[in-house]
Amino acid sequence: MKNKVTLIGTIFGAVKHSTVGEDMSTAKVAFNFVTVDKIYKNDGSKESVKQYFPLVAYGKTAEMIHKYLTSNAEIAIEGKLVMKPAGSSTTMVVQISDFIVLGRRSWIY
Repeated sequence: MKNKVTLIGTIFGAVKHSTVGEDMSTAKVAFNFVTVDKIYKNDGSKESVKQYFPLVAYGKTAEMIHKYLTSNAEIAIEGKLVMKPAGSSTTMVVQISDFIVLGRRSWIY
């Protein structure tokens, strides 16, 4: 796959669940995702740089995320970048094809 994204981070905020498609039978989840990079400077200090990404998943992947994950869940995701129209502009989202749960599991239902 030429359009491939892998991110490790934390779900930020609510996981929004809905259905889409002509017969409204396909599950969809959308949520924000935050990654934190630690940058070490020459003077020995470190700085945290946070980046936020909008993520979306469909079908069985969406059902699993909705069922098992909540805000603050640390996960690794794999997907692709997709351009989506958003009103009068276009936004880029990461469409998830797979995910792995990392870290503590206290936030799982």
